[in-house]
Amino acid sequence: MWIITELVSESTFKNYVDKHKSQITLHVVLSLTRQLLNIIQRCHKARVIHRNLEPNNIMVQHTQIHASVDEVKLILIDFDLCWIDSQQSQINEEDDLKMIEYVIKRHSTDSVNQTFDNIFSKLTHYLSSNSQLNNPTLDSTGVCCILYWLITGKWLDQMSTVNFCYQASDL
Repeated sequence: MWIITELVSESTFKNYVDKHKSQITLHVVLSLTRQLLNIIQRCHKARVIHRNLEPNNIMVQHTQIHASVDEVKLILIDFDLCWIDSQQSQINEEDDLKMIEYVIKRHSTDSVNQTFDNIFSKLTHYLSSNSQLNNPTLDSTGVCCILYWLITGKWLDQMSTVNFCYQASDL
């Protein structure tokens, strides 16, 4: 099976956000997140689970030469870890909570000098070790991690505590 995507010659989402930090408002964050959710939704409707969603696997393309941050197009790349499911799978909420708790627990004990994408590879590792390779929640969790990063400027591996409730003041 082949997955063919369009040729993209622009920058990664991470590089784009780093370059345009001052222009990225909450409105832009929500717009970009909505666009990313629409991409993931289309993938899931086609029964494709990306499983490697991170800012370096999203490309940004401008719709115009001098486009504002509101006028960019996100393109998902790097489908080498994707799951193509031929059967309808259901999401088990209990397994999702266990997966998130596992990742947070692992990250609270790891070095803070890790690269951003380690959180995503740990999720993939957890799923593969628990026979949940086809869980679409992995992509949803990736979108949530990216949204958190866009709002706070921090990756989950940069947090000092595990309890999210106490970090609301950091937002």
